[in-house]
Amino acid sequence: MFPDDSSGADVCASIVDILTVPPAGSTSSAKSDPTVHRAPIECLPYDVLEIIAHWTLRSSVWALRPRASLLHLALASPVLFVPSVSTVLREHVPSTGPFVVHDRWYNWQNEPGYDSPSPIPDPPRPGQFVVVRGATESHHSFLVLPQRSNRVLKQDAQRSRDAALRYWTTIPVPQHQLEHATISSCDLGVVSVPRACRWLMIVGDFCEPWPVCPLPVQLLKLHNFSILHTQLPALVASFPINLTNLTVDWTGVDNKMLSDLYDRLPSTLAALTIHDNRVSPHDPVDHLSAQSSPALSRALARLLHLTVFDHHLLFRPDDVVHVLNGLALAQAAGKTTPTMQSVTLFVHVDLDPLPITVPLVPQARALRILDFSFRMGDEVDLNSNMVEHASYFGRVFGVLPTPLRSLNLHAPLCPDRVIAHAMPQFASPTLQSLRITALPQSFGSKFEEVLLRRTFRLSSLGRLDALWPALRSLTLTPCLPPAMDGSTWALPPFLRSLNLMHSIFTSRDLDSIWPRLPASLQKLNLDRNQLEFLPPSFPPTLRMLSVASNDKLSDATCWIDALPPTLRLICVDGCRLDEDAGRRLLQKRRLLGVRILTGEAKMKVYARGNWFSRAVWQALEAEQL
Repeated sequence: MFPDDSSGADVCASIVDILTVPPAGSTSSAKSDPTVHRAPIECLPYDVLEIIAHWTLRSSVWALRPRASLLHLALASPVLFVPSVSTVLREHVPSTGPFVVHDRWYNWQNEPGYDSPSPIPDPPRPGQFVVVRGATESHHSFLVLPQRSNRVLKQDAQRSRDAALRYWTTIPVPQHQLEHATISSCDLGVVSVPRACRWLMIVGDFCEPWPVCPLPVQLLKLHNFSILHTQLPALVASFPINLTNLTVDWTGVDNKMLSDLYDRLPSTLAALTIHDNRVSPHDPVDHLSAQSSPALSRALARLLHLTVFDHHLLFRPDDVVHVLNGLALAQAAGKTTPTMQSVTLFVHVDLDPLPITVPLVPQARALRILDFSFRMGDEVDLNSNMVEHASYFGRVFGVLPTPLRSLNLHAPLCPDRVIAHAMPQFASPTLQSLRITALPQSFGSKFEEVLLRRTFRLSSLGRLDALWPALRSLTLTPCLPPAMDGSTWALPPFLRSLNLMHSIFTSRDLDSIWPRLPASLQKLNLDRNQLEFLPPSFPPTLRMLSVASNDKLSDATCWIDALPPTLRLICVDGCRLDEDAGRRLLQKRRLLGVRILTGEAKMKVYARGNWFSRAVWQALEAEQL
């Protein structure tokens, strides 16, 4: 399978960050003076600086020694120092967690009364911040770097807590330089919210006294959060006047709580996310959205700055209509940004054929959304009436909007008749990405083959070149082979990425697909099919090919020799190819050569789970030829 294509912004958004930390030996007084001259790059937002640092570290064309380049960037300015340092830390520690209060470094074995001959400190992870409880310099925190010494601190009541910091590589950080922070709610009495904080995440339940967010806070995330109804006014009163991004990840919520929160949402919000990490399809929560959905619709209608909306607490088809009506009314009222950037809706349903009783407002048909994602619950009852389910899916899909850029649809079942009937309503001359998936969480169980047989055929989509002429990326997971009844279907002419993994295609099925592959195709994913061989020709611009877990793939001689010179990545994990195929892959890799700047092989090979010798396998996966 292909590597993750997520952007640096998605990777860096989940950890604790700071804006500027002076290197060792420098002072912070000058840096806090707003009149000090800064180069244009120093004025960029911290998030952008982290993306630049991440690109510098990971780019294969930047320099022969990317870490050395990143070091030069870090030393160029105090503003660039910590973005560069935290980028390197994140390579080894993707998630660092909240601030650590210093007296929590010791685990439960160090509590009084526990008989331990040599208590060992439980240190924080690199990238976390440490706050020393009761320290004289409480206006400083300490950024933890990787440990440089094996020395550990034994418990000593006579030793100052500050002394422990000398045994770990740390950087003192003035509080006024902290812009990103993650704090446990139980530590709010010790760890104060930095006054310059822009990105704040609080982990845990509501506790009193609840802090008032500083004015600079624009993004607030409440994770694993629960609150009493009587405490809701205090929470809403703590929101800063400039709050633009709010995420609430509930661990328990009721209908009235949701309704009251919706009625009190700040009108300044540009992004709103509502999740509940304890809801499962078996929970008796169908009533949860019965009263809160109308309140949500009213709230969305007055949020005239909203551009990003992500909601996972919907339980009925009517809830979807309420959301779309609210967004449409806000657009009709003259939003500052009339086009929604993204809308993500997750509906927890068990496929009961509930009717849609709430009508769409006329403005909903003109709703403008760039990226729309719609996901339905994964519970599947294979003994139920599939005709009723098909009718139900058809009604739900019928109220969904047509996005401008990307469409992502997920349902536990995508019957052929539903896809054939619903797809024309999403026709768009501007759509660039289409993703239709029907893989339930139980995929891989005894129901796998039955589910695959009940999904849609590739040819049921019809003339994709007419429905979506600008389409660049197409994912259909899973789908059945095209029908051999002479039906007319075609792929978009400028398609660059095609993903048909988790289907039951055989090599014979490829005979009807291969001639329709556009010459512009650059990425092809055929993982987890039933292929015995591949055709001895490929699109001339193909750069990535994945056929992982096709364990019947054997005769590899012809198609390996036919791989195009543009190929930069191939994945044959779990294909059980023989030694001869491995040697041919190695010969092809050597034939394509190396990159001029880095000396690395142009073609990357993933080849685990084959009958290659150890020498061939190591040569295939080595960075250098």
